[in-house]
Order: sequence, then structure tokens, then C-alpha cells
Amino acid sequence: DEVGRREHGVQVVSAADPGHPHVEPRGAARHRLADAKIDDDLKKAGPAWESFQQSRYDDLHRSLAVIVNNPGIISLLTETDASTILDTLKAEQASNARADFLLASDLGGRVIARTDRPLGYTADLSRVPTISGALEGEQTRGIWLSGQKLYHVVAAPVLEGGTRIVGVIAAAFQINDDVARNLKRLMNTQVVFLADPADPKGPPRPVVAASTMEE
Repeated sequence: DEVGRREHGVQVVSAADPGHPHVEPRGAARHRLADAKIDDDLKKAGPAWESFQQSRYDDLHRSLAVIVNNPGIISLLTETDASTILDTLKAEQASNARADFLLASDLGGRVIARTDRPLGYTADLSRVPTISGALEGEQTRGIWLSGQKLYHVVAAPVLEGGTRIVGVIAAAFQINDDVARNLKRLMNTQVVFLADPADPKGPPRPVVAASTMEE
């Protein structure tokens, strides 16, 4: 998974509404109006996106707090039985979390189970800040690119006896076309999310992760 290499920032691109195209303007005045419209949309996009994103993180953290304080989860992570942990996380996902996936890692940052992956899936996330920070006792958050999809992710340590960290649970919401449409309604402009799946050492290869431009 790409998330094993790095976490990702998101670029939210605002574009002029195709219903009122500003392509090949006939005069400089129309060109200036088009540029001003795009500049204004981009200025509005930042605060609106930050507020929208914070709301999603807050929802994930509230759901995650219930899971990491579940005595059953705490007991399972001390035993690291992948099959039972996966089944338990799927049950939590269905009944409480509403997340697109839940993930459990051990003390070394290795994935024990992830609800959108089959039993036996593993990955070393020890260098991913969301996971490494949680292993140090922090409530963390970040944006992941995994399986060519963008996600808002939060993570929290699982504590045995209230003090001893036995693992980490992470929860994620996908950043998809529905999210883009919600932002479009909020900002009254087209929205495109770009992600870069390229190796950090190589040249960038931006791809569209979510968009309203097809509508």
C-alpha cells in the first residue's frame, strides 16, 4: 500500500462551473472576470475544506473512542489473534464506527487486521506518523492514499489498565466523489481532489482521486 511509504496531503482544486464556461473568451475583460472568479473560488476553498475536514476527523475520533475503550478489544490486542480481531473490528464497523475501514496494529506498527482486506493481510506502518504517533500515546490524524483511494484517518492507542499500550486502532473515511459533491454544494464551485501515488523519490504523478467535473 502507498500509505506504507508516506502520508499524503490533499490538493483541493476549484474550477469554474462548466455550465458557464470561460473557455476562449472574446475579450480581455471576459478573461479577467474568469480569472477573478477562479481566484475567488480558491480563496473560499481553503477555510471551507478545513472546516469540513475537521468535522470528519471529529466524527471518526468519537467513534474510535468507543472502540479503543472496549474491554474486549483491549483483551484481543494482548493476544494478537488476527482472525478474532478482524471479526470484532467488522462487528464494530457495522454497529458503531460507520468507517470505511478499521485497522488494528501491534506494538511494532504492523497491521494485524484491516476490515477491507482479507484475513492474513499485513503491512509495516511503523513509520507512518498516524500510527507511530498513536504508539507513543497520541490521538492522531492524517490523510492516507491506499489502494488508489484517499482517506481521512484517525488513530488512537489501545491501553491495558489505562496505561500500558498494547496496540493501535485506526478508523478511516474515504475521500470520494460524494465528498467532492458535498463540498461543491458548500462552496458553489466544482471540486477536484488530486493524489500522487508516485514513489517520493521519483517524479510526481498526480491523479484524480475524486471530482465533480463529470457531472
